[in-house]
Amino acid sequence: MKFLRLIHIILITCLVLMISGLAQGWTRHRYDHWDRHRYRHHGYSPHYRDYHRPDYHHYRPRYQYTTIEDGWNLVKKGRSNTALEVFGRLAKSNPGAGQPKLGYAIAAADTGQLSQSVWSMRRALQFGPGAFQMFVPDLRLRGTLERQVIKFKGRSHKLPQKDAWFMQAAIYYLLKDSENCLNAIDKIKKAEDNSDSAKNLYYMAQNYL
Repeated sequence: MKFLRLIHIILITCLVLMISGLAQGWTRHRYDHWDRHRYRHHGYSPHYRDYHRPDYHHYRPRYQYTTIEDGWNLVKKGRSNTALEVFGRLAKSNPGAGQPKLGYAIAAADTGQLSQSVWSMRRALQFGPGAFQMFVPDLRLRGTLERQVIKFKGRSHKLPQKDAWFMQAAIYYLLKDSENCLNAIDKIKKAEDNSDSAKNLYYMAQNYL
């Protein structure tokens, strides 16, 4: 009898433990279900409740650069390839504006696309010469322009010589270097560059430098 009573006690204890475990599992399931629902509602995963999304506000994708100032800042930071895209979009959307064309010319020269730089600089002087009056370079842009003058000297550029002199004169004008600008203009005149862009540059150098 004592043996059977002991077996009954053991069976009852096992049954109680089993029921208790099932109840705890059901309760945990209910809590997890509610917890997932609550965090799903707020856009968080229950497994990452303490996770904080990183701050990406310091990074701006290329398509978010939309102004002339953005373009110049990119040139200053050495990101002239992106600046070229910005100035190109602005030039297309504002065909009569000179500043995007001027910016494109400088960014193109900075990336080694010298023929494109000449083409855009001539268009800037032809259609929007006022951009040259508005352009005031800071120290970083002055450094960029001074490096670009060197690219248009010598014969390594493989450009027609009158284009190289034209670019030297235009860049010296932007740097407000009247002596070197006028010397380059004398060379352009000897090459008989009678384009509208060259004529506007002559006039500006004689009257505003």
